[in-house]
Amino acid sequence: MNYPDNRRLLSYGAPLSMIEGDRKTAKSFEMWLTAFRGAKRRGAPLPWIRRTEREAVSLLQSFGETSKFRKLEKMCHIEDFKTDGATGLIKKGGEWLPAVKIIPLSGWTACRDAEDKAKLIFFDEAFTTPEKHRLFRGNEVEAFLDLWHSYKREPGDNVRALLTGNRESAVNIYLTYFGVEKKPPLLENRVFLLKDGAIAFEYRFNHQKEKKMDALLAGTRYGAFLHGSAKGEEKSLLCQISKNARFYFCVDFLRPVTFWFSDKMVVGSLRRADGRRYFCGAPRGDPRAVLFDRSRLKDFIYLKEARRENRVRYDSPEAMEIGEYSLRRMGL
Repeated sequence: MNYPDNRRLLSYGAPLSMIEGDRKTAKSFEMWLTAFRGAKRRGAPLPWIRRTEREAVSLLQSFGETSKFRKLEKMCHIEDFKTDGATGLIKKGGEWLPAVKIIPLSGWTACRDAEDKAKLIFFDEAFTTPEKHRLFRGNEVEAFLDLWHSYKREPGDNVRALLTGNRESAVNIYLTYFGVEKKPPLLENRVFLLKDGAIAFEYRFNHQKEKKMDALLAGTRYGAFLHGSAKGEEKSLLCQISKNARFYFCVDFLRPVTFWFSDKMVVGSLRRADGRRYFCGAPRGDPRAVLFDRSRLKDFIYLKEARRENRVRYDSPEAMEIGEYSLRRMGL
């Protein structure tokens, strides 16, 4: 098998690189290659981030016994592998070299050594389903940014980050945070340079899916995800806004979402309502921004009833993910 090489993506020099793709496209495998091949030159382990402590611990457990390691063992001429706490070490030429250090994003300050140095950090499984993103306590993107910037010792330090994950969501919360409102089109062998080259983005596709499995999943929501839709897309929650819809409210925690009274439904949309006030989670310099706190929940009795009666809809999968995230932040 010819494994993809992340050096092409990193060669664009973007501070932040992202790979989003199908399962079994060697996204993690090529990072193991990067970690093992460069262990001696770096002299320090490659920071390898997972979302939770449980994920971080499971990554190194019994790794030396896996078939993935057996392939790496031959490709990188590794003599042995062992762990020392959260650090994975490889033996080459009779010398033990620190290759990777696994760091959980949740509670990273307790695991991070003040003397750790790096030129590249890797966030494995950064992109996942909306449900898993919502399980993270606090602002996941800003927690990652805190961890990333902790490796920048001096103003001129060039520490780059590579994020990978599966294409399981209509919204990439990291792109959204940086103001990229829509993900790039699904094109293969193409690197998209976003935000004036600050972000390099690439898709990976698996063309060797089993035909019998495809037949089994044909017509299902999961099958639709495998062939281009978002895994979390609930088609039953999609509804177009009527022509006589009236403005309800706007909220901007991650990206602006406007809710409308549309017939008997409340419909959320990314369509902007210019000039309207909107709720947000932190103070802003915009006079239209209203800081939301729980004391305002009494003003949303109608919305609570609409959710209870299953009358909240969205006009696109992207609006649904961002809207549901926003309503949960509001306690609705």
